[in-house]
Amino acid sequence: MVTWSPHLKGEIDKVERVQRRATKQVPSLKNMTYPERLKKLELTTLRFRRLRGDMVETYKIYLQTNMTLIQQYFYTTYLIKM
Repeated sequence: MVTWSPHLKGEIDKVERVQRRATKQVPSLKNMTYPERLKKLELTTLRFRRLRGDMVETYKIYLQTNMTLIQQYFYTTYLIKM
């Protein structure tokens, strides 16, 4: 569940900085670059996760809309045949 998804670049950068700082708290990763820390922790950037989440939600909406149309078609076709 998404509680807040910033859309302004400045807000996105602020949220991303929190993850940057959090990944630096892992002692063994302290001297690595941010992309290296993410790879080692098997994480993606927050920006990427938000984009992926948006695409998943868009697909769900698309799928639900099409399923509704398909169900309506078959329901009306069934009624016509009766």
